[in-house]
Amino acid sequence: MKRLIVSFLVFAILLSACGANDHLSFKDKTEATTEVSEAADDTADNSQNTTDISDDGTDNSDNATDSSGDASDSDADNNKANIVDDREPETFEFNTHIHSDILSEYVKEEWWQSFYNMCDAMRAGESTFACTDEEAYKWCTDDVTIGDYFPAACTLVTGAGYADGVGTLEYKMPAEEFVEREKAFEEEICRMLSESIHSDYTTFEKCVSIYDYMANNFVYDYGELDGQGVDDFSNYACLMKKDGICTELASAYVYMLLQCGVDAAEMSGDGDAGYHAWALVDLDGKYYYCDLTWDLTPPELDSSLQYFMETEQERLNDGFNEDDIFIDIFQYVGYEYDHSKYTPTDEKFKPLHSWASYSGIDRGRKMLVYRIFDGPEEEMSYE
Repeated sequence: MKRLIVSFLVFAILLSACGANDHLSFKDKTEATTEVSEAADDTADNSQNTTDISDDGTDNSDNATDSSGDASDSDADNNKANIVDDREPETFEFNTHIHSDILSEYVKEEWWQSFYNMCDAMRAGESTFACTDEEAYKWCTDDVTIGDYFPAACTLVTGAGYADGVGTLEYKMPAEEFVEREKAFEEEICRMLSESIHSDYTTFEKCVSIYDYMANNFVYDYGELDGQGVDDFSNYACLMKKDGICTELASAYVYMLLQCGVDAAEMSGDGDAGYHAWALVDLDGKYYYCDLTWDLTPPELDSSLQYFMETEQERLNDGFNEDDIFIDIFQYVGYEYDHSKYTPTDEKFKPLHSWASYSGIDRGRKMLVYRIFDGPEEEMSYE
């Protein structure tokens, strides 16, 4: 879908269903047009009574499940300390050379190296980069590749030709201005990572913490479809402005995960629910679906986990057709892949999908703390 950034006409045709479906399934609270929207309304209504431990430190010891079996008031502060990571924010270094093993099924390692050479060149405002061959050059300079994996350059830096192991770039803005744009983007990514995770987090802890952060700080904005500028619809715009539609939000979540070493890819699907996009996450060798769009939550509420770490079957139950679910970027490069290889089947997190809200993680005991509606806090091992 990101190829539509270049052509707003085609974009409007293909994405009208996507935006409309997202708007109805989660944002339109006036009519219960689908099972998804009805459930989303119920979640919003019942979540008003939830207490965000990490925000206000309210004593929830009456409802909390204590690991020793004694949820006494005297243990409230200790329970809070287990859930809230009160260490100083960590300074993150921007990862220029993000990598995906999922993509490496068709992206050769020499292509990745050529892409990294191109990224290094763009960061310095240079117009040439070492590239193994023309096939690698075409992949590196493809607008979808750049938009997903070097977002600040999307539509503003394009390929200008390849010859004798050298790729050439064309800047649509002064190179020195682009370098400043890229620097500001990198700083913003590092700021968000420092506010949401630490580098010693496990894969799951990174997944849920970034999901929680984005669910409470990003918003769905169908109005972006009406924009006219190059930054009105893109992964870059979503990450910088904190709004977008499904394909932007899914791609942004994937990019944040890749930045901290978690393998992920954007998915897209069609069916009774209409066109939609979400993320495929590799959780230590097992795959899961995460739909940030349908779990966006007002800042005053605990984040929803209804669509976090879903299975394929649950996604089909959401209204999508098995034959129309794809890894997004594979569609644009025309690569035929084995869908079954990435099919999420593990039901470990299924209890969350009864409209759970996120309370926090107890990293010491490797426990996810959550609530179902406004019920008592419950725990789940995420090891």
